[in-house]
Amino acid sequence: MVRNAEIFESISGKEIVDLVKALIRIPSHAEIKGQEKQIGHFVANKLEREGIEVKLQNVEDNRFNVIGIIRGENNGCSLMLNGHLDTVPPSHRMVDPYNPIIKDGKLYGRGAADAKGGIGAMVYSLIAIKRSNIRLNGNLIFTGVIGEESPGHGGTGYIVKHGPKADVAIVGEPTNLRIVIAHKGVERIEIDIKGKSAQSSIPQRGVNAISKAAKFIDAVEKDLIPKLNKRKHNLLGSPTINIGTIKGGINPNMVPDNCIIKLDRYWIPTESPSIIIKELEDILNCLKKNDPDFEAELRRMEYLKEIPHAPLEISEDCYIVQVLKKSLCKMGLSPEISTIAAWTDAALLWNQGKIPTLLFSPGDISQAHSDREWVNVNDLITATKVYILTALEVCTHNNCVPSTIVLNQDSS
Repeated sequence: MVRNAEIFESISGKEIVDLVKALIRIPSHAEIKGQEKQIGHFVANKLEREGIEVKLQNVEDNRFNVIGIIRGENNGCSLMLNGHLDTVPPSHRMVDPYNPIIKDGKLYGRGAADAKGGIGAMVYSLIAIKRSNIRLNGNLIFTGVIGEESPGHGGTGYIVKHGPKADVAIVGEPTNLRIVIAHKGVERIEIDIKGKSAQSSIPQRGVNAISKAAKFIDAVEKDLIPKLNKRKHNLLGSPTINIGTIKGGINPNMVPDNCIIKLDRYWIPTESPSIIIKELEDILNCLKKNDPDFEAELRRMEYLKEIPHAPLEISEDCYIVQVLKKSLCKMGLSPEISTIAAWTDAALLWNQGKIPTLLFSPGDISQAHSDREWVNVNDLITATKVYILTALEVCTHNNCVPSTIVLNQDSS
């Protein structure tokens, strides 16, 4: 029987915080040469020094996922702890983004909340379990993945196709230690509006693509958004649409012959990509019908065609949810079931990988990508302990069938 007090006595809060600080010090965004390469090697070396099995899983262009595994001795239930190694770039307003500092119990720096705080807690949970010499029945797996913050398939998409597999999973996006069981899906769409160039003093001889784009935006706001607001999901509310960028024209003295709009459409489980595309195409067709000079083409982002970014929705009764609730109760915390609006890799693990997956991590989603990004230091330590408790509960079961396992409330 595993005694929680014994393993917790060996945990060093300073060591956890120092690990997260070290992760923050390593830039890992798209503007850095090699992007996740340096941080990937750091994590891999950290795990290897602790005697944990490590694999560098090449995904593309020498960019790799870091896979750490503590193997179970039997065919028991396996748990995957998943977090992304990359961040967004710091803005010019962010002061010393890679110089982590602690102030008023908060650890500041790029990636502190999204998602290096979670990664540090996950990595340390494997280290603590390995040091304790606890024998597991099922595999405990850490997957540090590439490319979550950039458009494309990313490291988790590669894991879905190539493994490793697990019976249940936790994704370390910032949730403020809430258990997140649902979020919206996302479609990213480009509207390419054609015009006809002319000299600006004789605009009637041209077709102004920017003016045509304004008609499209007006139709979205007046016709589509009210329709979306009427659709409701019991957990996620209404779907949304955001006009993210608009680019057109060359010079003020020319009628613009092209204008490209890029938008995000967040969708709920009662919708589908085909519905989303049709509604936008209906707007374009209506504009074409009423304006013979209106010409536009809709394009869906290629990576979304291959792997749809569908919503996440698992039941509160799901095994991994119940285990995590139990772990939080053991920590003296009241479990809170929640949702977020933003899309995450958890949806890939659940929808494509068929692995029941939830989100749980320290950090607040409102801090993600911000100029004053931080994570609560105490929450880092709490999250580490919760990951450990959850791993011990899951990975000590034999012959795992997560949907049928009944938790033993007296285990400790």
